[in-house]
Order: sequence, then structure tokens, then C-alpha cells
Amino acid sequence: MKSGYRLLSEEDMKDSPSSSNLSPTKRIWKGIWSLKTPNKVKTLLWRAGTDSLPSKASLLKRKVVCNDLCSECKLESESSFHALWVCCVVAQVWEQKFAWLCKLLASSGPDSRASAPSGWLPPPKDWVKVNFDKATFQKDYIAGLGCFVRNDEGLVMATFSQIIPLPTSIEMVEVLAARSAIAFAKDLSLKQVIFEGDLETIMRPLSKGGFDSSSYGHITRDIKFLSHGFQNCSFCHTLRHGNKVAHSLARSACKFSHFHVWMEDLPPDSVPLYLSDLP
Repeated sequence: MKSGYRLLSEEDMKDSPSSSNLSPTKRIWKGIWSLKTPNKVKTLLWRAGTDSLPSKASLLKRKVVCNDLCSECKLESESSFHALWVCCVVAQVWEQKFAWLCKLLASSGPDSRASAPSGWLPPPKDWVKVNFDKATFQKDYIAGLGCFVRNDEGLVMATFSQIIPLPTSIEMVEVLAARSAIAFAKDLSLKQVIFEGDLETIMRPLSKGGFDSSSYGHITRDIKFLSHGFQNCSFCHTLRHGNKVAHSLARSACKFSHFHVWMEDLPPDSVPLYLSDLP
């Protein structure tokens, strides 16, 4: 939203004469109110732009609620910007329905949250990419972990699905998936590896380094220690669309034994998703 607003502002300023007596902000709002869309859409844009939506962050300031944690992702404060744009649950809708807008915003600046690749991309020559993800099964008190290893041509090298007791948070499940993935890569004797996951709160401390004081910090430190065993190793964040095969493996974990491995193969349910990733 912020990136889109900035982009519209810059484009509007380019196209308008400098002698105009309307500020860029007023010109944008005038353009929004003149759109040929239902009034409820214009009202939503206005309320979002003025931060007057009843987000949990706003309600917390008014002491209506006791916490502002997003009810969907349960990861960050639910501001208007988070609820409409950066929440990982909402991001899936943006990727599927508004891919053109994500590309437009990605080109508007390096700080855009849409800058992560929206689809799976092959690693550099002679490198291997390891995607991992998690799935939770609340009723059964278990979680599924999935990992998918591909070479620089996108060909399957190895995959696994694993079942574990349900941890206390989504972040804990994801970081355990990351540790299982890196242990799996070491067992395969891989040398140059890119590890890719779709939960930014986990990938950020892994990719940027520094001390992690979170409840799962000891596991991220263990992952970093294990990563020293590779010739070259990096951690990257991707959007869910670029991690769909790993997610399907995690969802399928409950169908198999505690830890199930496929060499140069993958379960039938994941094949269509894998084929859609191929160039």
C-alpha cells in the first residue's frame, strides 16, 4: 500500500505541470474519488489511506482489545498496512489474483515487500536449492515438515516428509523444518546449497546473522553452526507460491511414516505442483 501510494505520487507528479495548485496528495485522492468503482471500494481506500480502519493495532490504542496480534498469521501486529498487504495469509491472495500489481510494486523500490520471488527459481550453476516448509494438524496435535532438493536444472534430487509433535508456535515449527532440512542436506553430502523458506520471521535472522534472542534462538544458532559444514551456504526468503512443493510435502506427512524419504522422486500428490515449477 505504501509502495503503491509512493509510486502513484511519483507518476502523478511527473505528469502534472508544476504550476498546479493541487498538492500530489490531493490530486491522488481526487483521482481515487473519481474512479468508476463502487463507493464501498473508494471508502475502503480512503479509510486505509487515512489509517482509520478498525485494525487491532488501532483498537489496542483505544483499549478496545488487549493485544494487537494478527488473528490470521499470529506473527505480527495487525496494522492496516499489515492486514491489507504484508500478512502472509493475505499475501497468498495478492500472489494469486494480483500478480501484475505485485510486479509493479516490486519495481517501485528495493524496500517493497513484494521483492521476494513469487515463483521457484533455479539456483546458480553447480548449486543446489533446498526448499522447506511446515504444516500443522491441530486436532491431532502434530505438525508436518517437508523438504524438497533440486539441482540447477530443477530436477528432483531428494525429498522428505516428517511428522513431529505439535510445537507451541508457528515459528517453532518453521525453524524445526529448517533444521531438519539442513541436516538432510548434510546427509546428502551437498556442497553449495541455498536454503529457502517462506516465513520471513525465520529467514531474516538466518540470512542476516547476529544474535537471536527469540524463544527459538537456540535452534537458529544450531542451524548456523551446521551451515559451516558446507562449502557455500545461504538462506533466502521466498513467497508461498515459490515454496508450494515443500508445503505439499509437509501437508502429506500425515499419510506416511514418521520420516519418509524419496530419492530422485516425490509423492504423487506433489507431482503436478513440481511440474508447474519447471520452465
